[in-house]
Amino acid sequence: MAPPTFINPHPSKPALRRLFDQKRKALSPLEQSQKAWQLLQGIHTVPAFTAARHIAFYWPMGAEISPVPLLLEAELQHKNCYLPYLRPGSNSLDFVAYQSEDPLILNPRGFLEPDPQHQPLIALCDLDLILIPLLAFDAHGQRLGWGAGHYDRTLATCQGSCRPYLLGLGYACQSTDRLPTDPWDCPLDGILTEEGLSTPINFTS
Repeated sequence: MAPPTFINPHPSKPALRRLFDQKRKALSPLEQSQKAWQLLQGIHTVPAFTAARHIAFYWPMGAEISPVPLLLEAELQHKNCYLPYLRPGSNSLDFVAYQSEDPLILNPRGFLEPDPQHQPLIALCDLDLILIPLLAFDAHGQRLGWGAGHYDRTLATCQGSCRPYLLGLGYACQSTDRLPTDPWDCPLDGILTEEGLSTPINFTS
């Protein structure tokens, strides 16, 4: 794992979002593509992916690492794939069945999502694995997103043994020693970067 970014002991989340957004954008398109390819090779080391039959992906925005190659790999393995859909008037997500040739619609908040009128939804607890984007992650499985709280609000409704495995996707340069947390933050079960899989029990702090 690349050395983590050490930060001020009392940083604000907005300041951290600016810092790690800049770090991610500093990667050239070629570097992003190469790292995404390396990440794809590492997916076979993730038991949760190998065993999963129902996997929720996300459609990348900006410099987010793209899970689309993983989605295509999952389709080749005859796994069932889904994308998040933001419920109108809500900050919670539903997960809609998706295949790579399906059209996407532009959400008013600026991201692409499937049309739930044409594809079925899956209950959150029926998912085996959810791939989640991030701006930063730490040694304890905490994730920093853009602050909208869509995933945290959604996952709060599904806890315990029926909760899907939560796998963050990111670049190794997005690692930090410790992130500030709020009570509603939902930690990840693992992080996959171009350097391989890490979990909270074997992250180095």
